[in-house]
Amino acid sequence: MILKWKTSVTRLEKVLLIILALVLFLFVSCALIFFRANQPMFVAKMQTTAIAKSAVGMKKVKKFYHFTRRKTYYSVKGRDSDNKEVYVIVPDSGSKVTVIEEDQGITEEKAVSLIKNPVQKVLSTNIGIYDDQPVWEIVTKSGAKNYNYYLLDFKTGQNIKELKDV
Repeated sequence: MILKWKTSVTRLEKVLLIILALVLFLFVSCALIFFRANQPMFVAKMQTTAIAKSAVGMKKVKKFYHFTRRKTYYSVKGRDSDNKEVYVIVPDSGSKVTVIEEDQGITEEKAVSLIKNPVQKVLSTNIGIYDDQPVWEIVTKSGAKNYNYYLLDFKTGQNIKELKDV
């Protein structure tokens, strides 16, 4: 008995191979675009982490924040060499590093609880510098298209500025 190998490719198989190649190409293209778009934030996180390690001996970053008002700040939360919870806030320029112990002000959870009401969904929280003082920024959404921005003083929790229904 002699086995005969099929050597011709049907038209349907050709079409399926072309579709598969196109889907693979689109997937790879989308993945590359996604990674390229997120690269600046990834680099900012790595640089801020390196600055925090050299400034306070931070061993592990627990959270990364990105704050933009008049200036852009990148911040990380973690434990310093004395095992205290700290925030290291670095301006985009990398010039003046601000280190704040967590117990010198309100926590992120407390800041959220100060502004949250049942109608609003919290989208993000960030820490940064506004008018030369550390602040929490809380972004919420109420309704279909209404965004709200709150700036709270880090030390007291006092509402410094708010933009509603943007």
